[in-house]
Amino acid sequence: MLANSTFASLRNKIQQERYYDPLRSEFERNFLLVWEDITPNLLIENENMLSLFKVFNRKNSRITISSQTPGHNMILNAFALKVINSIHPLWTFWELNELKIRMFPMWFKNRQSMTSEEYAGNQFELSEISDIEDINLGKISSRLEMFWRDMNNCTNYAQTKRGLQKRKQDIANYRLSIDVIATHSMIYKSSMDNSIKVFNHYWELAEDKIFTVSSGTEQFLDSFITQSIESRTKQNEQAIKAGCPELIETVTDIDPKMLKIAIETAKNDGYLDSRVTVNELTNLMKNRGYNMINVNGKNLWKQII
Repeated sequence: MLANSTFASLRNKIQQERYYDPLRSEFERNFLLVWEDITPNLLIENENMLSLFKVFNRKNSRITISSQTPGHNMILNAFALKVINSIHPLWTFWELNELKIRMFPMWFKNRQSMTSEEYAGNQFELSEISDIEDINLGKISSRLEMFWRDMNNCTNYAQTKRGLQKRKQDIANYRLSIDVIATHSMIYKSSMDNSIKVFNHYWELAEDKIFTVSSGTEQFLDSFITQSIESRTKQNEQAIKAGCPELIETVTDIDPKMLKIAIETAKNDGYLDSRVTVNELTNLMKNRGYNMINVNGKNLWKQII
């Protein structure tokens, strides 16, 4: 699905694809919704779109909408595995905090920038693929369906999950991870201890490489704010020594124009890899307790306690 798909089209797509018989909503099958080129505004400005991602399991995945029949509502099930593609660090936007606690982030790099260690384990060379159409996931779909039609696999999955439920304290992001760990343990014939270790390591990597250091922009902002506070503090000390208290300024105030110039300079110098949009900057500043306020005709980033 493309980013410009409407909420109704996505909702209907899930309803149609998740069942063998969508009219009777019977015989559920494996379904994966792939949605590419997602921007933060698409989710922030459309609560309905975001609601598709807030569902956590089948118990809270029902969306009620009005129908063409007066006095009757339609109930649609939005539960499905969803893969979204975005160049934006969606988890840095405070409006999307609910999305962050429901996602498994995956960090992608250009093949040319990958080390041999990072590329280890791949069974083909990307340079051999001449067109995106050369990638066919059809066989995976059929094998997945056959796997879950086997009642022995379903029984083993349930038993493994019950075993993991007794080890809740050992599992990072337990609610999000337990189903995937159970599946991993089955498919790779791995012990529960080993599968727990694998996914705990994954979450450590996610926190270290993705969530914490999600972009050079965040590091740059923290550095800029710290340096600005230190500079203003020194200026205020000099103003006091000079007997000019009227020159004292709030040390935490940030001049938007100076920040913009600093960001452009950092981008030109190669410190920042990508352009920072106004919306991204606004959300990153809000995450740091700042709001844009007009003071005597001048816009300032002011820290709101």
